[in-house]
Amino acid sequence: MLRILRKHQKLILLVLGVSLAVIWSSTEIISRLVSEPLESAGEIFGRKVSLGELQNNAYRWGAWRGPREAQREIVWERLILLDEAQRAGLEVSDEELRWDIEAVVTQGRPEIPFDETTYQSFLNSRNLRAEDFEQTIREARLIAKLRRTITDAAIVTESQVLQRFKKENEKVKAKYVFLPAQDFLDEAKEPEEAEILKFYQANAEERYHEPEKVRVEYVAALFDHLAAKVEVSQEEINAYYAEHKEDFKVIEEPLEEKEQQDEASSSESPSVESESEVLEGESDEPPTSSDEPLTSSDESPTAQTRYKPLEELAGEIEAVLRERKARNLATETIIKATTDLDIAQTPDFEATAKKHGLSYISPDFFARDEAANLPYIGNSVDYENKSFAEVAFEMLGRYKEGADEISPIMSGSEGKFIFHITDQSPPRTQALDEVRPEIIQELKSKDALEVAKTRADSLWQKMGEASFEEVAGAEGLEIKETDFVTRWGALSALPFVEPAFDMEIGQIAAPSPYQDKVYLVKVEAREEADPAEFDTQKEWLRLLVSWEEKGRLYQEWLDHLRSRANFVDFQAEKAKKQREEPAGT
Repeated sequence: MLRILRKHQKLILLVLGVSLAVIWSSTEIISRLVSEPLESAGEIFGRKVSLGELQNNAYRWGAWRGPREAQREIVWERLILLDEAQRAGLEVSDEELRWDIEAVVTQGRPEIPFDETTYQSFLNSRNLRAEDFEQTIREARLIAKLRRTITDAAIVTESQVLQRFKKENEKVKAKYVFLPAQDFLDEAKEPEEAEILKFYQANAEERYHEPEKVRVEYVAALFDHLAAKVEVSQEEINAYYAEHKEDFKVIEEPLEEKEQQDEASSSESPSVESESEVLEGESDEPPTSSDEPLTSSDESPTAQTRYKPLEELAGEIEAVLRERKARNLATETIIKATTDLDIAQTPDFEATAKKHGLSYISPDFFARDEAANLPYIGNSVDYENKSFAEVAFEMLGRYKEGADEISPIMSGSEGKFIFHITDQSPPRTQALDEVRPEIIQELKSKDALEVAKTRADSLWQKMGEASFEEVAGAEGLEIKETDFVTRWGALSALPFVEPAFDMEIGQIAAPSPYQDKVYLVKVEAREEADPAEFDTQKEWLRLLVSWEEKGRLYQEWLDHLRSRANFVDFQAEKAKKQREEPAGT
């Protein structure tokens, strides 16, 4: 069945795509037809996880929160957590779901109305269907609840807070000098051939290995570009306004009554400050409200109802309609372009793109883990929810056997795409002679730093007999001095100063290499934390210590859960073996 769908995908898209792509594209409709698992992607808690389940989770979360959420290891961790939440009997109510959706869509900003127009625009911008997005938000709330069951056990004592206060607020002032490694390059020894070879062999696989790469060219139907070509009439704007007028209803209350309600509301229910607060488990439970999905129907007896005027909303409505039309046009034109390329004896992607007013792109060679960086197409998926990288490197296997095939239509947040492979570069390890100059330079720099360290050790010994200033001056080193800095300020700006916090005034820290220099640091003065400031910082520090303690507890629990899940990734193991196989085998 899957083979037939793949073989005849373009015909299916041509028949179904135009007529059914009012809001959702044909590629997304076809994805629902291919719902049977292709194979097991792995196993958690003794149950097989289908490739479809893995890819669906990656696509939904990646479209919402970005490419990082679609990384394979993060997806697997999320599936493990969701299984554990189910076993724990955790559930998400419809009220919680509505509350979270509104918080995410409006970003917690009261000036952004939560209505169908805003919601649909949000979904369109991420190429998501409502049911997929709502499933993702439900999963996020489940994971947040599960996390709270672990982190709520964190206990923070007054002593912990006080110690953290002292550590955060103590300050030191220091003098320091440094010896740059580059000043000692002339004293560094030339590496011998055996040393060069040893370094190369130790680092060849990690640093000098180039993975298999592929080159493609593609036609792109970009939503933004096509939006400029579509027209939205005043009649269409009027019709949309009339159809969705209830979404634009505004209930106005007398000012005095509204202020009283606002005061009561602020004392009874938490405000939504950020998406992460809602879904990462750091906020209170949502306030109790009615079962109405979008807005409260409670009206004051003296409240007045009005509708936002069309003139105020015309621009927003036009943008929504233009976006819909651009997406429909992208589907129609990419199908036409695919058909032209299919029937051509020698497919010409550049000419086809020009004919249909689409974009033609031909990037340089890229490896599998670089595919997501390609312009526009990098985050796209096919009708099976396979990522662009997966599709491209599956096609590469057939390309090696002589096939010159056109890809299935790819759907991304910025448009629709088709591509084919134009060239490939087999995996290889750079030869020693190619990287020899780089290795020699690195080995000499490393030895120069050791020479600088030896010289700094000698100066440090002299500073035990003479002063820091005398020794540094005799060596011609410029003495620099810090202002009073806290420990965390030093870590961010002057990390080599950190040892000074554990020393007495006048002490000189042992030579400390940092990056390409060696530092000598003398404690000039200390400033203890002011006890009078403790009360003003106590609550913030309690939150900080609590957050750290919760993070520690959660990580320990998560490590144990991973072990208990007996997790196996079949696909990753298979892909690793394929990457290790020589080209053409």
